[in-house]
Amino acid sequence: MTEEDERIARALRLLMDRQVTPVPVPMARLLHRGRSARRLRTLTGIATGAGGVAAVCVVALTLAPAATVQPPAPPAARSTTATPSVVATPAPTGAAELLELLRSKVPTGLKLSNPWTLDRTSDIPLTPGVSVKHAAAAYIASDGSGTGNIRIEVGRAAPSADGTVHPPACNIPGCTVTAQPDGGFLTLSLPARAAGGEQDWRATVQRPDGTTVTAGAGNIPGPGSDRKEPYPNPPLLTGVQLSALALDPAWHQAAAALPAP
Repeated sequence: MTEEDERIARALRLLMDRQVTPVPVPMARLLHRGRSARRLRTLTGIATGAGGVAAVCVVALTLAPAATVQPPAPPAARSTTATPSVVATPAPTGAAELLELLRSKVPTGLKLSNPWTLDRTSDIPLTPGVSVKHAAAAYIASDGSGTGNIRIEVGRAAPSADGTVHPPACNIPGCTVTAQPDGGFLTLSLPARAAGGEQDWRATVQRPDGTTVTAGAGNIPGPGSDRKEPYPNPPLLTGVQLSALALDPAWHQAAAALPAP
């Protein structure tokens, strides 16, 4: 294991430990640790916000205890705010392809720049016996209301032995879990702004086949930015938009196309 792998593993374990604490997404804070941690900051993106990147979400969802959930919403209740879904054929198989697909899926009117990716299809040494494959893509986005990061993460882990999905604990303000018709769960996390100004929102879909998709948006500057502080505006995608983006079947197809864990 390389030194960088060890650093990422330690960060992932720390994020998992803090997953249910009543504070904003801790991954966001990793984005401020300097350009030398570029890959780690990207991971936080999906794991964090600008950070966020899929490994944390996949592992946290796999290991976290069950939460009280809402019943499946009727089809008519689902948002169509995001760009209409078109299942990719063939499915994206790498982070670079996810970038292009993400560009086509975000709402019109957003100006995208500073793309970055995370592609880890080899095992992540988090916990013995736990194997996760994931890829992530993100941009800095801006519109008339502000600037922030938007990202997508897809992950694949071995399904549970009984084929059931155990959603993460969702006991902090701004978090809801909604059961899906296929036996999966949609977890929407919309925490308030942190004392330091960070704010990161995420919608994560976990399915019985072991795939996980996380759509995220936050006000944390991304890799390559000279800005040291969070942008003053809230995330540029709403909870409804993030949910619609995460539920897009194109991402599930991309997650299922990752190497088997």
